[in-house]
Amino acid sequence: MYDVSDTGNTTPLPLKDLSGRPLRNPLTSSADAFLPEFTTTSPQVKLVAGTLAVSHASYKALLAEARAAKEFVQGIGVAGTTTAEAGAPAAATIDGKGQFAFTIPKGDTGAKGDKGEPGVWTLEFQAQQQGFWPVYSDTPPAVTEMYGVPVVWMTPAQKPTPVPALPQAPLWNDTATTATIPSGMVGIEYQSVSGEVLPQGSVVNGTKGKDLIVNAVALPGYVLPTAYQWKHKFLDPSKATLVASDTFSGPRTPSLIGRTMDNLAGGAANQAWRGYRMDINPRWTPPNLDWRGGGCTGLSPSGSASLKLTPIGAPVDPTVTTSASGGVLAAATYWYMVTAVMAVGETGCRNQKSVVAIGSTSSNTITWPLVSGAASINIWRGTSTGGEKLLASLPGSATS
Repeated sequence: MYDVSDTGNTTPLPLKDLSGRPLRNPLTSSADAFLPEFTTTSPQVKLVAGTLAVSHASYKALLAEARAAKEFVQGIGVAGTTTAEAGAPAAATIDGKGQFAFTIPKGDTGAKGDKGEPGVWTLEFQAQQQGFWPVYSDTPPAVTEMYGVPVVWMTPAQKPTPVPALPQAPLWNDTATTATIPSGMVGIEYQSVSGEVLPQGSVVNGTKGKDLIVNAVALPGYVLPTAYQWKHKFLDPSKATLVASDTFSGPRTPSLIGRTMDNLAGGAANQAWRGYRMDINPRWTPPNLDWRGGGCTGLSPSGSASLKLTPIGAPVDPTVTTSASGGVLAAATYWYMVTAVMAVGETGCRNQKSVVAIGSTSSNTITWPLVSGAASINIWRGTSTGGEKLLASLPGSATS
């Protein structure tokens, strides 16, 4: 669609439907060659399709010209003369086809008003955008103009009735961190929280640990029974909490991620992983599972695992002494633990020992009893209780 004065067809006109929603230009006709109703800023437009160019009045201008034609025809034969108003027919003739041909004089161009601030969508604004105002009543309305535009009378039987529409919720996939938008929903449009259209049947990517919000809105001619919005937080496996029972020996703690369970006494244990909503999540298995000391049974993406723990052996009980010379340790309190790596796992982190070193050339000596069956011995050291890190790994026959 172009303005009739745009001889080169270089500037497509901005178009809107009768509800004020933007329309794409060029327009697409239906299978019956009907174009959608539209309004535009130009009083007369030109439809161009290939080498064919046909002039049409815009929807708003068409109503104005029809009204003027009606008033002119009704005034034919009235005695006296009247002064033609700008925009009203000044003369009428019958062409060779037996149709009225009107000549409408061009009126003066008024002063351009202020653009003004954008306001809310009001009834007056809607009337101005669509170029007319519909009135639904059994009898003709008393006025012919409202909100500055012509009134179009329709009986209640002619009033379009919105069709109810019921949207379906998206399908969430925590494993893939995606949401699938339902397909086949008539009269429904899915949108993101920013207003972006989410095509039906499309797959939307989410972010682990973040909310994904999807809204459903009704298309023109349809109505929803209520507002529809879905919010889903995708689980982040790296931030889930691994909850364990207390049927095994070792420290009691609600979080066992990144820890070594001390299964000294053997027995049985149950593990369950939970998400942000504290519900058992059946869609993922925690990463980096390392069940040593008998392995586990029933491990599957079911939200829990049953473990059968095999006794490893008693934790190593070291002895630590210090000397003010012969080393490079600074004056501080040092904490030590010694563990033995067995065929079924590593002995528990128990029997933590501390020693206070004096001077800047201190050295510490750690000794422990021979551990039968040990494949290797690990020495752990730190400067705070519970903060030990692996210092060295020695052969299983080592005792100091």
